[in-house]
Amino acid sequence: MMHFSSSNSDYISIAELDPGYCRFKINYRSLERVMHCSSFYSPKVEVGGVCLSLRYNRSYYYPMAMGVASFDIHFGAFWDFRKTFEISFLGNDGKPVVTASQGGHNHIFPLLVPKMFLEKEALVDGCFFIHCKVPGAVPERPGQELSLSRQLGKLLEDKETTDMSLEVNGEIFYAHRSILGARSPVFKAQLKLKSQLISIEDMETEVFKYLLEYIYTDTINGNPEIPSTSLAQQLLVAANRYGIEGLRIKCEEKLSKDVSLDSVLTCFALAEKHNCSKLKEACFKFATEPANLGNLIFTEEYLQFMQNYPALVSELRSRSGCSEKGAQNIYSIVNKKNSCWT
Repeated sequence: MMHFSSSNSDYISIAELDPGYCRFKINYRSLERVMHCSSFYSPKVEVGGVCLSLRYNRSYYYPMAMGVASFDIHFGAFWDFRKTFEISFLGNDGKPVVTASQGGHNHIFPLLVPKMFLEKEALVDGCFFIHCKVPGAVPERPGQELSLSRQLGKLLEDKETTDMSLEVNGEIFYAHRSILGARSPVFKAQLKLKSQLISIEDMETEVFKYLLEYIYTDTINGNPEIPSTSLAQQLLVAANRYGIEGLRIKCEEKLSKDVSLDSVLTCFALAEKHNCSKLKEACFKFATEPANLGNLIFTEEYLQFMQNYPALVSELRSRSGCSEKGAQNIYSIVNKKNSCWT
């Protein structure tokens, strides 16, 4: 079972996976703003009986210091130097973009990574993820089992045991009727027709792939969190469509946490359409800030939003203290600005 814990400052958090594995989440943007010392340690975590933590280091001791970040793993007890462990930086899709191995000394030579590379290849919503594998941390023994989520993930890969298929944009996915029916009331209703093939329309193939993975494992690319805002928006629609409440809540939490000027109107629309009260409140909280509202109302998207969601606009005016006359003036200014653009 995956357990999520965080440091007091929430700059580095730890997701404990199966024996021998852990994943670190580094809030890179926030950490860079507040970091006044050369090193910052994650909380300690026990992986397969080995206590370890991640150190993020500003490499002042190396040329081009501000352009290099270094990472190393510190073990709570001396680790056999003949053994190695792997560190993988995960990209936007949750897959490794670079993997390196290090020896297991208590104090080890740091792994240097150019910050330019991190920001271009591995940064997701201001954070990046590091997957750490400790080979041999737990000796294999008879009867040792993987976690349930990983077992089901392997079952999804086993085409020989599947008993149905799903077609999305011409691509075929294989699955198990019992699992789909147990996880989704919509799939359960469709499966009563005894069809061996279900066609799914109006959904991107990649989004469905993530949806299917979540149905089996409760993760997205093995990650307990949704990796990006755009994916959370798409998965929220998919989760609501198939009645997968756990994924819907996870997407709503992600979007509520990451409301921005670029996403607030889309999130407003999603919250209204899919009855997401928490997300709607997060959007109102963001949009009623004077500086945010001032930037928002002079966008082309806001004019379209006014036409499509008059009830939300009315409530936004009320919450922000905008009078009807003031709202009409704003509408007039936006119209004039748009007419200049066209």
